[in-house]
Amino acid sequence: MGSTNETAPNGALVSASKIKERGWTDSLIRRFLDPPDATTTNPMYRSAARVRLYDLTRILNVEASPEWQAGKVAASRRSATSSRASTRRESDVVEQAGQFKVTLPVLSDETLYRQAVDHRNELRNDRDDFEYATMESVDESTLRRWGVNYLRHVLTGYDSQIGRFAGKPGVRSAEAITRRAIYGTIAATYPGLAEECRRQQAEREDHRVCGRQGVADIR
Repeated sequence: MGSTNETAPNGALVSASKIKERGWTDSLIRRFLDPPDATTTNPMYRSAARVRLYDLTRILNVEASPEWQAGKVAASRRSATSSRASTRRESDVVEQAGQFKVTLPVLSDETLYRQAVDHRNELRNDRDDFEYATMESVDESTLRRWGVNYLRHVLTGYDSQIGRFAGKPGVRSAEAITRRAIYGTIAATYPGLAEECRRQQAEREDHRVCGRQGVADIR
């Protein structure tokens, strides 16, 4: 055992990934089978770690032992417990997202757009390609887009709310719930921005927006 030969005298060889299809886990492989009977070059990526191979006869003998049977049962229980815990954490995150309350001030269109333009200028004035904008220098659709972005990022708790869920189970669902709540409130408070809210919501749900939200989309 432990050689790096391409073949082994015990007969058929099985990779670690194939062994896992039989109910093995990494810990069970380490406990009952390692070191491998042979290794071979990774067929997909030659620079990757060599593929571990195990003699099938030895695998079958191990699987027939009471020790391995008990280990498999224990591993299955741990997996089930971990899965339930992950599901509970995901449910908690989604529930927290559903409790998010959005409130917005009611501004006139002129005040909103002027603040949105000023905010855009502040965000971008350190860029080499920065061009100072005014309400008169951009078209109506751009003003609506900037207005929605300004309301979303500055006048709601969008960024801090999204940040709460980073790295947690259910983060995608929580982000989607938060976005729907915010876009819905913006559309209800500012009916003239409803179509722009629908456009942005659809764009994000289709995963067509990338980059750092909050800066890249205020332009």
